Formats: sequence, structure tokens, C-alpha cells
Amino acid sequence: HRCGTAVTAAIFAIVIAIMPPAFSALRNRLSAGDLGKASCALPLGKLRLEVPEGRIPVAILAPGSFSPPTLLHLRMFEEARDALERSGNNFAVVGGYMSPVHDAYGKASLAPAHHRLSMAEAAVSDSDWIMADGWECACRDRWTPTVKVVERFAAELNKVAISIGTKRPEVAQVRTVMLCGGDVLQSFNDTKKTGERLWTDEEIEVL
Repeated sequence: HRCGTAVTAAIFAIVIAIMPPAFSALRNRLSAGDLGKASCALPLGKLRLEVPEGRIPVAILAPGSFSPPTLLHLRMFEEARDALERSGNNFAVVGGYMSPVHDAYGKASLAPAHHRLSMAEAAVSDSDWIMADGWECACRDRWTPTVKVVERFAAELNKVAISIGTKRPEVAQVRTVMLCGGDVLQSFNDTKKTGERLWTDEEIEVL
């Protein structure tokens, strides 16, 4: 266990060292001891509140370990935005969110939630549309199923008034889509040791 912890710490040190200036904020927070102070309100500072006429506002949500967040995670967001906006469905991406999973998820390689959240915040600090949200990892007292996380994001985003074209801003217009890796997609067909499916049909339908 000590060896694993040391290796994990070394990886984080390397990540912080090779990704300036995005991780300069994390260095400052580490020096100041300002870790683990998460707001439970959904960050909205980078959210686009206006989209062109005829477009459908969409927010991209990526729940995951982010232990640590990497350049590949950020690339996935960019490629997902490009794919949605070029799909022919008139989507306009208004924002993106990283949502680090709770420590109680139980994955052996997870760094403490406050460290993962701080790294996610640093990773997206240079982005003009991707944000990190701490509700799932820092504001809950237990692990929250992914479908509940998605539902929470959808509910919060639908409280935000968005203006489409010249129309006055209205709520309940943002669609939330989940961004995930191939491992999560493959797990949709997995079963537990009890024989039950890992994901229910209802959960897959929501996602």
C-alpha cells in the first residue's frame, strides 16, 4: 500500500511538472494549503448563455476518476464538442464539466478526492469552456451512481436561462450529454458476480 501511494504521488508530481501553466494554480494551492475547499454550487462562469438561432444548447459531462486528469481527457472534450457541432443536429456546446468520483467508489488507485478535484480545476484553468465540479466527490457523504450524477447536472443546468438567437432567455433548454471512455461503454454489458447486470436498462436509457 505504501509503495502504491508513493508511486501515485510521484505520478502527480510529474503531471504537475510537465503541464505548465495550467498547473501553476495547483502549485500555489499546494503551497498555501488551500485544498479541499469545494463549492457545492454548479460552476457557471464559463457557460455560454447565448447560442445562434436554430441551435440546440448542449453541455458535456464527464464523470470519472481523474486520478490524475490528463491531456487525453481534455482532448476527449474537444473532440466531443467538434463531433456534436458537426453532427448535423444543430447542437451548440455551451459548456463542459469534469466530475471526479467520490472516494467511496473504492478504486484502488484513487488519490484523495480533494487532490483530484484540485488537479481537475488546474487542468481546465486555461480552457474557456470546460469546468471542474466538486459536488460528486466533495459534497456527498457517499458514492453516487453515475445516472444520479447525470440527472443532477441536467436539473441544475435546466435552471440556467439560455438565449437562442434573438429570443429572450429561457430555462429548461440545455441538453446534458455524458462523455465517457470505451471501458465504460463496454461495461454496459457487464454482469455482477450475482448474475445481475452492472447497469440496468433504465440507467442506460437515461445515459
